[in-house]
Amino acid sequence: MITGVALITILFLSAYIFYPREEPIEENLAQSGEVQIGVISPTDADLPKYVYMAELAEIDINSYCAESGFNISFNFLTFSANGMGASALEITQSLHNVGVDLVVGGGWSSQLCVMRSYVNDNEILVISPSSTNPQEHSLQNDYIYRLCTHDFMTGEIMAELCESLGLEGVLIIERGDSWAEGVGNWFTREYSGDVIGRVRYAAEISTFNEVLDEAESLLIDEVSGSEIGVFLIAFKESNDILAELIQYPKLSNVTWMGAEPMVITMNPVGMESIITNIRFISPLIKPFPSDRLNEIAEDYQAEIDDVLDFYDASIYDSCMVLGHSAIAAESIDASVVREVLPGVAEDYVGLTGPCGLDVNGDRRVFQMGLHELCVEPVLRWKLVGYYDSTNGSVSWEDDS
Repeated sequence: MITGVALITILFLSAYIFYPREEPIEENLAQSGEVQIGVISPTDADLPKYVYMAELAEIDINSYCAESGFNISFNFLTFSANGMGASALEITQSLHNVGVDLVVGGGWSSQLCVMRSYVNDNEILVISPSSTNPQEHSLQNDYIYRLCTHDFMTGEIMAELCESLGLEGVLIIERGDSWAEGVGNWFTREYSGDVIGRVRYAAEISTFNEVLDEAESLLIDEVSGSEIGVFLIAFKESNDILAELIQYPKLSNVTWMGAEPMVITMNPVGMESIITNIRFISPLIKPFPSDRLNEIAEDYQAEIDDVLDFYDASIYDSCMVLGHSAIAAESIDASVVREVLPGVAEDYVGLTGPCGLDVNGDRRVFQMGLHELCVEPVLRWKLVGYYDSTNGSVSWEDDS
C-alpha cells in the first residue's frame, strides 16, 4: 500500500508533469531540512516490496541522522510505473519539476533505457536496484548507477564453474539474440578449455529437434559425461529443449549448465526422468549472509508473503546509498551528490553485502549461488555452491 505522504505527493506532482520548475530549489542540506528521494517501482505488483524497503530505509537513515546530530530528515516517495517505460519517465520528470533529483528507479532495464536521456540531460541521479542490461555497463560518466551485476557476467561465472568441475570441453546452445550472444562471448573469452561449438536457434521457434540434432552431431561418440558440458543460454524455452533430450543419448550424458534466469524462469515439474540422467547447474545472485538480513527476511516474509531475495534487498541498499551520499555531500544537488556516491558505496555494507562499484557504475562485489536441479527428496533447485567475485572462485557446499 502507498503511504499517505506518497499519495498526497502523487496528487501534488501530477499538476507539474508538463511545467518545468521556475523557482530555484534550495540545495544545501542545512537549509533544506528535509531530503526527498523518489522511489519508482517497475510495476504495481512490485509496489508493496518497494514501499516496504523504502519505509525501512527511511526509518533507518532518519535514526542515523538523529543519533549523529544532523538537523535533517529523509522522506522516500514511492510510485509505480505500471510496467511502462513512459510512466517511469513521466514520474521522473514530475519529480524533477518539483526539485527531486535523487531517484531509486529503473528497476526494469527497459524503463531505465527510456529514462536515460532525460536523466543525463537534466542531471538527475538514479540508482537502479535491479537493471541488468549489459548496454548500461559500457556507459561511463553518466548519472546512472546500478547495485546489481550485468547479464554478460554470467558467462564469466560459468567459465569459472566449468574450470571447477574439470570440464575439458563445452558446447554452447544459445538463443539467437544479442543477450545470449554476449553471454556466450564472455564465456568463450574466459574459458580455458575447448569450446566445441556454438549452436544458435531463432528466438521465436517452438520445436528444437534441428537444434539438438546439430548439437548432438558435434559431440564425439566416446564423449565422457564427466569431461564435457553443455552451456544452455536460454529463457523459458529451456523446458522444451530439455524435454526432448530423451532422443539424444550423447547430450543426455553430459553436464548441463544454464544462464542466470533459469532458476527463476525454468519450471522443472514433469522433468524428473530427464533430471535423473543429467546434471544441471544454474547461477542466481544472492545477498551475503548476515544477522540483519535474517532479521529483516523474517519480517518481510510475514508482511509481503514472499522470500526476500537479492533484488528486493537491493531496493533498501539503493535507498541507503543515495541517502548517505546526500549526507556526505551536504547537498541535494544531484551533480554534487554524484561526486561522492562511489566513495560512499565503497564503504557501505548493506543487506546485499558490500556495495562497491566498478568504473562503469555497476556493482563490483557480489556472490552467485549455484543451484542444481535435484529430485530427492522432492523436485527442486538445490543450493550446491557459490561464486565469489572478490577472488573469482567457486566453492561447493560440501567443501571443508
